[in-house]
Amino acid sequence: MLIITREEGNVVRLHALNVASGDQEWVREQGITASSGEHPPISPTVRDGALYLGSNRGVIRCDAATGDVDWTATLGPHVVETENGPTWRTDWAKPAVTADRVFTFDMNESYRATREVYAVNRRTGDREWTATLDIGDGWYLKAHAVAGADRVFVSALKPHVSAGMDDSPWSGSERLFALEAATGEVAWDWKLPTKTLSPPAYADSTLYVGEWYPDADTGRLHAVDVNDGNTRWTYETDSGAVLSPTVAEDTVYISQGEELAAVAQGDGTRRWRLEIGARTGPPVVVGETAYIQTNPDHNSDSRLLAVREP
Repeated sequence: MLIITREEGNVVRLHALNVASGDQEWVREQGITASSGEHPPISPTVRDGALYLGSNRGVIRCDAATGDVDWTATLGPHVVETENGPTWRTDWAKPAVTADRVFTFDMNESYRATREVYAVNRRTGDREWTATLDIGDGWYLKAHAVAGADRVFVSALKPHVSAGMDDSPWSGSERLFALEAATGEVAWDWKLPTKTLSPPAYADSTLYVGEWYPDADTGRLHAVDVNDGNTRWTYETDSGAVLSPTVAEDTVYISQGEELAAVAQGDGTRRWRLEIGARTGPPVVVGETAYIQTNPDHNSDSRLLAVREP
């Protein structure tokens, strides 16, 4: 089964396609979160025969075989009104899923004051805890949570425009938080040297975090020990930001500028790199083939490429 999201006008649909024939098995429309502007709809998280996706008010879980809703977790109203303040619509992040829990937060960037992380029971949809991060004014949660074995990781951003400075896709201050998955208690947090442009990847008790240093036009990939937040190794590019880390077996695949690169998981040594000619999204690795989408932030001018290991 292949699960895709599709947007036509203001209508977002979730489609399930038969991988052998391409025939549509089912389609779901109601309650699916979509990104704004030119960005495509947010994809669901798939685990053990179930789909988890952001809804207008929280998270819903669907049966992957039928599209039927198993449960709905309502985490807040769709429209939030503040006393003598702004009104905004919630935009729930792509869920992170473990064996026991589902994690998400309101990633609405227009209000820029979201700081609560929510955990719900994976089987029932009941809320287990809410963690409010102590990050001060002008900060908000970005992208989506990343789940490890016993901890969940979220990034908070304070754009430079909040301090009267120029705000650009790479400017701002950022902090990475590790929360205990069972309780929501903060285990550690790390102030990043610069801003990240994509979520980190988790594998084998390590978090892989990509950065961009625009003044030098270089990027770095940090391997961070999830137990204490210490850096195990750092890989630096010749040019271009490090984006979209993906781990498969003993290799970390990254987008660096307009190249796809493979880095050894153990020590950060680069194994190979390939000129693509465009920025790419996170690779999907099957066997010795990596499938990548070019220009992933746009519905047009995008290609799907299959890259074989050399």
